[in-house]
Amino acid sequence: MFIPVYIDIHGLHDLTAASTSLAYITQFLSAECAITAFIERYPDKMHVIC
Repeated sequence: MFIPVYIDIHGLHDLTAASTSLAYITQFLSAECAITAFIERYPDKMHVIC
């Protein structure tokens, strides 16, 4: 399984851990496919993070 998708599926309940993981992973891979679910679930918080 593609790592950002794994974080999307299993990390949606923990925004802090997931966003930290995605930030690290995007140094090497694209995480565009994973970030959408977080933006939909946490729109105000993701606006600050992104």
